[in-house]
Amino acid sequence: MLTAANVSEEMAVNYFIKNYYHQGKSLWSGQGAEKLGLSGAVDDEDAFKNIIEGRSPDGKEQLNARAVKPKTKRAALDCTFSAPKSVSLMALVGGDTRLIDAHHRALKEVIKLMEERYAYTRVTEGDSRHRVNTGNLVVAQFDHIESRDLDPHLHTHCLLMNMTQTPDGRWLSLGNNEIFANKKFLGMAYQSYLAREVLKLGYEVEPRKHGQFDIKGFLEKDLETFSKRRQQIIASSGPNSTWAEREKIWDDTRQRKQKLPESELVAFWKSEAAALGIRFVKPSLTRQDIPAHDLSLAEVLDLAIAHCSERNVAFRQEDLEKFILEERLATDIAAIAALIREHQELIPLPGLTHQFTTMTAVWRELATMELMQQGQCKFCSISHSEVVENHLENTLLNSGQRQAVELAATTSDQFIAWQGVAGAGKTFALKELKAIAFSAGYIIKGFAPSSSAAKVLSEELEIQSETVARLLVTEPQEIEPNQIWIVDEASLLSAKDAYALLQRATLLQARVILVGDTRQLSAVSAGNPFKSLQQAGIKTAHLNESLRQKDPQLKLAVDLIAEGRIEAGFEHLLANGSILQVESESKIEQIANDYIVGTPEQRLKTLVLAGTNTERLALTQAIRSKLKGEGTLGETATITQLQTKNLTKVQMRFAHNFEIGDVIMPL
Repeated sequence: MLTAANVSEEMAVNYFIKNYYHQGKSLWSGQGAEKLGLSGAVDDEDAFKNIIEGRSPDGKEQLNARAVKPKTKRAALDCTFSAPKSVSLMALVGGDTRLIDAHHRALKEVIKLMEERYAYTRVTEGDSRHRVNTGNLVVAQFDHIESRDLDPHLHTHCLLMNMTQTPDGRWLSLGNNEIFANKKFLGMAYQSYLAREVLKLGYEVEPRKHGQFDIKGFLEKDLETFSKRRQQIIASSGPNSTWAEREKIWDDTRQRKQKLPESELVAFWKSEAAALGIRFVKPSLTRQDIPAHDLSLAEVLDLAIAHCSERNVAFRQEDLEKFILEERLATDIAAIAALIREHQELIPLPGLTHQFTTMTAVWRELATMELMQQGQCKFCSISHSEVVENHLENTLLNSGQRQAVELAATTSDQFIAWQGVAGAGKTFALKELKAIAFSAGYIIKGFAPSSSAAKVLSEELEIQSETVARLLVTEPQEIEPNQIWIVDEASLLSAKDAYALLQRATLLQARVILVGDTRQLSAVSAGNPFKSLQQAGIKTAHLNESLRQKDPQLKLAVDLIAEGRIEAGFEHLLANGSILQVESESKIEQIANDYIVGTPEQRLKTLVLAGTNTERLALTQAIRSKLKGEGTLGETATITQLQTKNLTKVQMRFAHNFEIGDVIMPL
């Protein structure tokens, strides 16, 4: 596992120099350290302090940008790599110190990986700044063996100093945002390197989630006993919490480190292990092998591409590698990287480092645009302009709605779009279009990406409606003349479904009106064809005025947010009392109190939203407790709720992604 946090000069001096870290096991590493003549233990306090403050080891040369506020300047990035609990137990309590060496070898590999991919700086030349890859880091490593709850916990703080040398010899500040962005991948890479080293020592490994592992042979309860900190975080966040939620709780609940001599800690751990009857694993005398599968590395990469491209048109190299490591399909990251560079399906995105799209995605997008363009000027208009204008004179439509109806009723294009903000009255305008189309002898059918949206469309327009998926899986019927397909929530269409939809409409000679908002949610699967079709020139009506808010002040705030001025919109809501800002520590209780003081009618109209799954559960429990206290909760009932595992089609192929008790529902 890897955690990362910026370290200021003041923090580094007060913690890493004054604390016992620099007195213990430490090491200078990285090619940048070699260039500065730093090697071996970090035992020269003056040199370490100079490096932390951005100077050369002797203090004579400034190696990064001077700070306006030295106390808060980023001096280093603290990347902390933690060994699995079973490795910590065997190394620190079981006495197999070879595992500590294995941990260090894994660290050496992952630091090399960081240097190759993420070591860079920004160079100013004239009026522009551009990225320069440097390939070197200055790293001070500090080993530690216990957690904040004094459990055995082998981990190393790798301080990546805020300096790196450019190819022309200049020392400049290190850019660290890519290391932050890829810390999960780097943590998985460390685990992969370490697992390979552990296997060499004769141990068997047991895969865990997120690319992690443990030494095979330990009981789960024994590992949990020596993982008090982890159990504390899970208890606070819940078993179904996300990685980000647990990391936040880990950071919020950090306690001051306790200091005990290593000899006392080891003696305490051994006595605790003996009392629990823990049996330590005996490694084989021969090297163990990584569990084999019958896939070549090229086939593994094909699976990774299929997995990543199912939900994203563009993805990073690290996304491919994370999938491969997480599914335990390969461990050699260097070999994977070489294949990625040569794969014919992958297209590097210009100006974006390590980012790709696929030939399939590009071809499908171009083919969708071509179908749209082939449908231009293909049909006669539904009605004449004079007829449409006469009809609209007797309606309450605003200018945007009128233009949308006029476009749909008078265009000769097969495919058009209605781009409208939430609450713009798109459905109200569709009712007028329906009246015009019916009088001209047309049949209107409704489609939507979800069954709930299709049902709403059917009820509000009183037309036959179904999901896009149902349309695409049924056999094409005979051509029915004068068909108009209204596709609601078109922004939720995936690239694959949009292409198939336009193909089906072309085959059946149906007109299509795509209705949606590019600024709302896009499809779960890959692509945003509603947006790309607009960029490609599909005739589009714009409904930009929200009619949902009747209060002028509230409407102004909503309009600001719709324009992308999020901060200004929320400031306006706060100023006129539409929203209330409270301290995060008390918000759960305050929301529950606000809900409980409402009348039964008010409660029915109240919607409680939460930013995270953990907050949602906490809010639900707080409200339930108050309802129970007033006696209005009703009888208790136990229900079984199925929750999707959110697997891609590729992930569904592997049995290890399912657990005992999972329910599989064939479609």
